[in-house]
Amino acid sequence: DKSSVNMKEGKKVSINPTMKYKNQVVEAAYTYVSSDEDVVTVDGGVMTGAGLGNAVVSVTGTYGNASVTKDVSVTVTENVTFMLDKSFVELALDDIGDEYHKTATIVPTVYEGDEPVESPAITWTAASSEVTVKDGVITAAAKTDAPVKVTATYRSESGNDYVCNVNVSVILPEISVDFSVDAELNSDVSGDYIDIDFSDSGLNIG
Repeated sequence: DKSSVNMKEGKKVSINPTMKYKNQVVEAAYTYVSSDEDVVTVDGGVMTGAGLGNAVVSVTGTYGNASVTKDVSVTVTENVTFMLDKSFVELALDDIGDEYHKTATIVPTVYEGDEPVESPAITWTAASSEVTVKDGVITAAAKTDAPVKVTATYRSESGNDYVCNVNVSVILPEISVDFSVDAELNSDVSGDYIDIDFSDSGLNIG
């Protein structure tokens, strides 16, 4: 049922062959041979990734005096899982209450084989100076017009790189301010209003 298979080292994949004789499915006997058992072994139609590389598993079906052989190309790659706990974050230029934050911490998870990698070494880069990143902590530096990509790269024990990305937006929150001013206006104050300047507050007042 397969002509090619990509599998992880240490994982298993089953082959389920079907043989027809005179256009009818028959109960055939099957044999399985691996061209390189350092890459993939096969037992009763169950392939196991033994090591990195490429190999061919030959499947021969026999029914009576008839037999036919089909090859399955197998590629075995590292059994590495790399993921981040977030794929998007929205930041503000300042911490404001519980809703807006200037920083966000991204937590990576890495497995090599079935074992977790403790304190994995991750390389972090930001595609724009509007955000900075160090040790998984992303900090807003300037308002963004479009999401900025932050890239996390993990290099496995075999020297292969695995990449995850986080899209980051930095906003200038709109904050409504309701207040009243009680004042006695001196006779030398003209007009009936008071100007209050918020230009240096870092807020976008709506």
